[in-house]
Amino acid sequence: MAIAKSKTKLQPYWYTMESEREQENPTRWYIQPLKPAQRELLTTFDSHRNLGFHMHSYNQALLFSLIDWQNFNDEDGDPVIFSKENFELMDEVDRTYLALEIYNGSYLKEQERKNLPSQSQ
Repeated sequence: MAIAKSKTKLQPYWYTMESEREQENPTRWYIQPLKPAQRELLTTFDSHRNLGFHMHSYNQALLFSLIDWQNFNDEDGDPVIFSKENFELMDEVDRTYLALEIYNGSYLKEQERKNLPSQSQ
């Protein structure tokens, strides 16, 4: 008999890039961790069976998971309204770091996995 996987404890969270953590009003990104099926779409294996996350997957990770932001301003200091269309206003380096955070933040840490209720009976 097949058994459904339990839902993970992963919840949306606010993320601030390390380079901005000491700033008075850092840009904050609200991230919804990837679902398992989304992770699988973004993950590849090389010829040596090493897990990879290709550059073309970065924008897709943002589309799946970035659900809001705070203190993201344009060149004139005006707030940029959150929308998928405004993702193009993000710096390429920031998009890369966010995509990596989304990918890495979409897995339960070892301690969190240990705290999940057992599925065996």
